[in-house]
Amino acid sequence: MRRSLFLLVAVGVALAMALSACGSSSSSGSSDPLQTTLSYFPAQTPFVLTVATKPSARAASQERQLEQRLPLLNFGKAALISRLQQVGINYNQDLKPLSGNPVAIGDPSTSIQAFRNDFLIAWVAKDAGKLNALLKKLGGLTAAGSHDGAKLYTASGAALGVTGATILFAKSMTDITSALDRHAHGGGVTPSQYSDAVSGLPPDAAIRIFGELAGALSTPQAAQARRVPWVAALRSYGATLGYSNSGLAINFRLDTGGRTLTQSQLPFATRATPASVVSGLPIQVGIVDPSQIF
Repeated sequence: MRRSLFLLVAVGVALAMALSACGSSSSSGSSDPLQTTLSYFPAQTPFVLTVATKPSARAASQERQLEQRLPLLNFGKAALISRLQQVGINYNQDLKPLSGNPVAIGDPSTSIQAFRNDFLIAWVAKDAGKLNALLKKLGGLTAAGSHDGAKLYTASGAALGVTGATILFAKSMTDITSALDRHAHGGGVTPSQYSDAVSGLPPDAAIRIFGELAGALSTPQAAQARRVPWVAALRSYGATLGYSNSGLAINFRLDTGGRTLTQSQLPFATRATPASVVSGLPIQVGIVDPSQIF
């Protein structure tokens, strides 16, 4: 049973390794795989991370440049592929043909505290037949009936739901059935909600993170934080993790549409031109007015 749980987690990790493949992902049919994937997460979820299993040509090229600078990444990939091979999973034959659409992992609830113990992974694979063949190889899965047309399985402290080419993986069966209900009856993350959260961020980033903050900030535990005007104004956030010639590139966006803020209420002072920095250093920080931060 522990072997099965390892494989399920390793499958999710190994999907990110498909980033080295060139070419952009494409979907078949009229539905958008990303929209389908996000519909399983609650609209007010505070955290969802998506990983492109087949990114744009530009992102793939940048990743190869990063691997040249950090050989440890290649060693890590080789070690994981070897481990999968030991338990009967061939990465090139069993996993790579399934890649193409993004994998999402996130909070299945609307509470940041709950994410410490619970999680949800959702993925629309490219081939339903090959996905079922892979599940048969895992072993240790116990059939647990069906829900909303999906087949349910349990395995050593984890739960799965499979419907067509879509697979859901969570810690509890309750999280699986709730996700299936959201997808079937509404209440999941919408395309417009996702687009607003990542608006203005690099469109071809391999990794994207976003979430809603209104629910998390409305709890009694966040009462003190809400006394800060810009914190109380936060509604959502989006961030991307990509690659550049010099290393990792992180971009983020905060939506403070909850209230109107004055310039003095912002956490960082702004002006038309950025602050000057010393060139040639590995890390450079420029602050216009440090007194506004403190």
